[in-house]
Amino acid sequence: MDSMKRCLMLAQVLIGSAASASHRCVFMHGLGMPNSSAPTEIDTDDYWGGDSNIIRLTPFCSSRTYIHQDTVTRAWDNAEMHKAVCEAALGEGSNDTVIRDTVLFAHSMGNLIFADALRQKACSLDASSHF
Repeated sequence: MDSMKRCLMLAQVLIGSAASASHRCVFMHGLGMPNSSAPTEIDTDDYWGGDSNIIRLTPFCSSRTYIHQDTVTRAWDNAEMHKAVCEAALGEGSNDTVIRDTVLFAHSMGNLIFADALRQKACSLDASSHF
């Protein structure tokens, strides 16, 4: 079983028992993606194992958002990536900087990006959210 699937199964155990389709889920990939584009609602390049696997393993998600950022030429401390991950985690049209009712999945460099966005106060996590 690959590490991505183990991570999603662990999240299902930890979060799924307390919530049923009540959290937005946001996915931030790691190093190696050469282009930035708008977030999508589908796992467009199967980075996370494909939609059918993700949907099956994350029944606690009311929606799923996949972030697509250039992690080849930009480092984890890049302010544009901080802004992109925070905007995606906050949800479309949000004027807030506090992420609520959201589960953020990050892989590899994605963890550094999101953690530094929190450290730089580009956004913050409410107690109802998980990272």
